[in-house]
Amino acid sequence: MQSDGVPLWSIVDTAWYRSFYPIVESLAETKDEDGLIAAYHQFGKQLGHSPNPYFHETWYLQQYPDVRKSVLAGDIASGFDHYCLHGRHERAPHWLFSPSYYAKQIKAKYHRPLTPETDGNDYEHFLRAGQFQGLSGHWLFDATVVEALCSYAFLCEAQQNGPYSAYLKQLGLSSPEANTSLFFDPSWYLAAYPQVRRGITENLWGSALEHYMTNDQPADFDPSPRFSEQAYLQAYGDVREGIQSAYIRNGYEHYCLYGKRENRRFFPSAVNAP
Repeated sequence: MQSDGVPLWSIVDTAWYRSFYPIVESLAETKDEDGLIAAYHQFGKQLGHSPNPYFHETWYLQQYPDVRKSVLAGDIASGFDHYCLHGRHERAPHWLFSPSYYAKQIKAKYHRPLTPETDGNDYEHFLRAGQFQGLSGHWLFDATVVEALCSYAFLCEAQQNGPYSAYLKQLGLSSPEANTSLFFDPSWYLAAYPQVRRGITENLWGSALEHYMTNDQPADFDPSPRFSEQAYLQAYGDVREGIQSAYIRNGYEHYCLYGKRENRRFFPSAVNAP
């Protein structure tokens, strides 16, 4: 899963870029691949564009305020440039990939950590090998669920390019949203929060899952009818403290990563979805 030996997260994917940002057609001097790449570097970075589906520029700047500060100060052109130069060693490039979570998957499968000299960085390894071996880069992405519930066209794409790659490439491009986990219900979520559906039609988010993972009020939304964020936080004060200290994003993240293993109780959502 590389392009001529170059990691997929490091390139400008011109076909995807043209589809995801139609404005580039009017910005590029020529419509060929070189023209689109030049348009990204000259204009796209300033507009906050992502160069490919594997790196999420807006989320990266939101997630790492120090990088956002450097971009605003003009010290570096974009979050993508920061990730290529520095962040790839320790930071997450996308809201649907967790380096620490993937490291645990690798250790369980190979009984060793990744070696950058031979494996590349964690994200490179996941795109090239891990996603084809049934490994997950995030607790809300289960390839077996995706492939069991997806369309035939999506399944063909997943078999060729990997389920994670297939999922990212269809985000925001008017495709039906694929279920990625038994722990998140996109259909219920859109019914429960109609403002999210409106935001997707206005291109504010690419999917219900993207909104859930990137909105700036993470404790205000339930992921499914089975889990109440507020009830979980009321029951467990240590989880509330974890959110306040930025150790975890919300109660559901705690439950998925720790609470389930600790046999903590969860409660059904009180949100009424049509």
